[in-house]
Amino acid sequence: MSNIYFNDFEIQALTLALIEKTFTKKFRKLNISDLKTFIPDKVFKACLETVKDIKNDYKLFLNDPNFLVRFIIHVNNLFDRVKFSKQETEDTMLTGLALQYPFIYDLSLYTAEDLSKHLNISISYTETTYLLLHFGSYLISRKQNLINTVIITVNYYNNADSLLTSLSKHFGDDISISEIKTNFSNEDINSKLILTTEDNIDVKDNNYVVKITPFLTDTDVIKIKKMINKIRHDVQTDKIIKFLHEFTSPNLFFNDLNFKNKKQCLVYAADKLLQYQYVGKDFLNEICERERMAPTLFDTVAMPHSLKLNAKKSQMVVMINNKPIKWSVDNKSQLIILISVNKNDRDIFEDLLQALIDELSIRKNVQSLINSNNYNIFYTKIVNLMKNKSFD
Repeated sequence: MSNIYFNDFEIQALTLALIEKTFTKKFRKLNISDLKTFIPDKVFKACLETVKDIKNDYKLFLNDPNFLVRFIIHVNNLFDRVKFSKQETEDTMLTGLALQYPFIYDLSLYTAEDLSKHLNISISYTETTYLLLHFGSYLISRKQNLINTVIITVNYYNNADSLLTSLSKHFGDDISISEIKTNFSNEDINSKLILTTEDNIDVKDNNYVVKITPFLTDTDVIKIKKMINKIRHDVQTDKIIKFLHEFTSPNLFFNDLNFKNKKQCLVYAADKLLQYQYVGKDFLNEICERERMAPTLFDTVAMPHSLKLNAKKSQMVVMINNKPIKWSVDNKSQLIILISVNKNDRDIFEDLLQALIDELSIRKNVQSLINSNNYNIFYTKIVNLMKNKSFD
């Protein structure tokens, strides 16, 4: 049996990994100061400064000890890896994740840039991907809301245990069962989702009803999953449409434009927002800096925005150019939606950006919007796109 030797870097990485596992099991008793025994003071302070900067610029509070311990250990390992690793110029996985999680992507870019300044290092695209995954696992789990659910079944006592066990197994992370009813009365149901074993249930318009069998079948599971997706989509769509109405305006819709390049477009839009006093004088520099880090092109639609959510008012400038202009090395854009964001609207921005990307990654949708002659037509089209998603 051959001997295995570890260098100092590998020993430290293994030690920190074991510490993280130990702390994870005892997260309610975590003491951040315990990490100072193993983490260099420079890294420890840089992490706390970055978390503070995120709070200031994003109004996002990441002071959960369970998150902080993992984040500090992660950054320390990142700091060590940077010393030994060659820096990549691109990462295709990061590009793909940017489409799936655009807000968390922005947050990872911001964090990488902020840590780079505090630690005086250059953070690669691969390490930025790791940061995105780190933030994603925490933020997504924290955000998911359970759907309030009522079960209606006359034969409750005969099949309750089996039905509840099956529902919990399949949908424990999606629904919260608030009540099981054996007698149905429309007036006393205050629930978004109704699962019923009975026929001909007459409910209010705002209820979503799924007819299931007493002993949950695969077909029932598919039907419930589809309805859960529809509920989440409808709730989200109502929010997005409200935001679109609030954050768009006929005064900031421009078509028949003739920009020759990206810079002309950014200057034009930033100047319009500055005229309305929606942004500060540094806004143009901030969106140009964001473009330098990674172009804000999602398929064929550009959605430039600053990493710093410091606008005086959240607003969207919609621009339709007569011809596509070069936005990244290999791609062009004809529809440009520049977004200014106030930190108080961070959650709104996250939802809005994701919804826009979902719909505008479909090129026929983009072409339809490009053909809009005025704001009202554009607004009506984009609202209909949000509403008409199919769940078949």
